[in-house]
Amino acid sequence: MGALAFYIIIYLLGYYAAYILNLLTVQPWIRNRYTAALIPVFAVGLTHAYMIVSSPPPQDQDISIGYALGFYIVMPIIIIIMGVLYVMWKEKPQQKDS
Repeated sequence: MGALAFYIIIYLLGYYAAYILNLLTVQPWIRNRYTAALIPVFAVGLTHAYMIVSSPPPQDQDISIGYALGFYIVMPIIIIIMGVLYVMWKEKPQQKDS
């Protein structure tokens, strides 16, 4: 689960970078920091996928490229997206019935 921790750290860096950017500007440039923080996660995921596909698998491990892509890239990114959607859903303003 080291890949999940790695992608969570990338997500948090993107989230707080968007927060600091909004603090430094007069008008907020980034309206939704939750989804904006996914951009670095996708960029690092694509780079990581390219590294996995372009390099040969380790000799001592019996894993395929598809397993490595699914376990080290797709699964952590899906977990992070599900977490972002959950937090955005919980922060949605509740409408009061009159």
